[in-house]
Amino acid sequence: VGSEMCIRDRKVSEQQESAFNKLEEGNDLVKIREFDKANKLYLEALSIFQDIGWVDGVEKTKQSISHNLIEQERYKQHLEFQKKQEQERQKEEQELNELIRKRQELTQLEEQKKRLQIEQQHEQAEKIKQRQQEALELLEQGNEKTTQNLFDEAEKDFNHAMTIFQEIKWSHGIKITEEVLKHNAEERSRFLQLQKRDEKARLEQIKQQKELEQMLAKQKLTAQQE
Repeated sequence: VGSEMCIRDRKVSEQQESAFNKLEEGNDLVKIREFDKANKLYLEALSIFQDIGWVDGVEKTKQSISHNLIEQERYKQHLEFQKKQEQERQKEEQELNELIRKRQELTQLEEQKKRLQIEQQHEQAEKIKQRQQEALELLEQGNEKTTQNLFDEAEKDFNHAMTIFQEIKWSHGIKITEEVLKHNAEERSRFLQLQKRDEKARLEQIKQQKELEQMLAKQKLTAQQE
């Protein structure tokens, strides 16, 4: 009987280890945004925990599945946000280019004095365009850093962009920057909450692993005494 228990315990331990490995692989895949592959591994781990009847393992896996879905939706929203920003940037750039084109046409029709004035305005518009492009690039850099959870660095980029937009008095750019600063703060808060939850889950996993090891050691000792 003792031998059969040892074999059974060893099999359960192997299954448990296999399930934990799948959980770890799934977590790694979530980090590189392979959400579907991660979910497949989580479901396999869940099936194993359910087969061996380990309730804590089932709960841990369900938490990982939930976390994966949250991250997947978060990334989807981020892509949509970036797409919206790019569309707005292109629209503003087209409007600015149209303004420059009209000013260039006007210079061809007016007197030398007016032409000189328009050229000066054109030069100023080009400077504004350059500064605008510089600020938009900072927003893009900041967005990428937000996705990498580098929230402080992202905030620095956004604040730098805000300074430029205020300098050139571009209200739309200021509005966009306010939105990304808010988005960055929300992502920072969500990330900290996830970190806190994951740390709690990790500590609980360590505790459960120790309890399991103690139980297996006790069962082994009992089997040897028999």
